[in-house]
Amino acid sequence: MKKIFKRGKNFVTKGKQKLEEVQRSEWAEPTATALNAAGTLINSLGATIPGIGFLGSALKIGSSVLNPEVKLADLRRTEDALSKGQNIIIEDIKDVQREVKQRFKEVAKEMKKISSEVEKIKGVMNEIFSMISDIHYKEGPEEIEALYKMFLDGANNIEKTLETFKSYAAEAQVNYYKNLRPAKVLNYLKIIKQKQ
Repeated sequence: MKKIFKRGKNFVTKGKQKLEEVQRSEWAEPTATALNAAGTLINSLGATIPGIGFLGSALKIGSSVLNPEVKLADLRRTEDALSKGQNIIIEDIKDVQREVKQRFKEVAKEMKKISSEVEKIKGVMNEIFSMISDIHYKEGPEEIEALYKMFLDGANNIEKTLETFKSYAAEAQVNYYKNLRPAKVLNYLKIIKQKQ
């Protein structure tokens, strides 16, 4: 019994597929119009010729099979389905908008956290830059200033001071040329001005 039912179901499915294929063909609509007209004509003769009304009805059925007329109920069902689909799409769009707003709020919170972290890092970097520039620019002049102070402190005993400075004379001159070049001093002054 199941085999018979399965075969019947397959037969119906294949029949529907073939019918849809025929209905989509170019000749289906004009042929349906011709069958409808012929069926109407023959039905009108049915009163005068016995049994011919059966043939007219058969032609009209063939016409509706080839080109089924759309019924108002079908249109309403289609309209309802489209309306429901549109409502679903609108709801989906609203859901997406809510999700985007939520994610945007989360991103904004993270950006605030990151912003404060960046400010902290920036402060640390400025301190490091300040220390490095001080080391780079101040160390040499401070050395020269210390040598000068030593020289002034030894001014009471100039002979002993000159003897002490003989070993430092070349080094002091190199430090002077290396660290007190006008371009280097100008760069350091620019950095100090930018800090203020």
